[in-house]
Amino acid sequence: MRPAFFCFYGLLEPAFRWVFQCFMSIDLVTVEAVKHVTNLTPERLWILQFFGAPCRKYYLLS
Repeated sequence: MRPAFFCFYGLLEPAFRWVFQCFMSIDLVTVEAVKHVTNLTPERLWILQFFGAPCRKYYLLS
């Protein structure tokens, strides 16, 4: 079963360019020495599960 966002965009096999463009709007914000990652949507979290541990650590997920 394909994720809904692939159906929405009509993409069966997204190119790396499309995947990387999805992550362009994610920001790291530090407030009172606490880091927060903003704009992590369910779609982006779904994509991140296919990346390695270092990538997930970069987005503060592990």
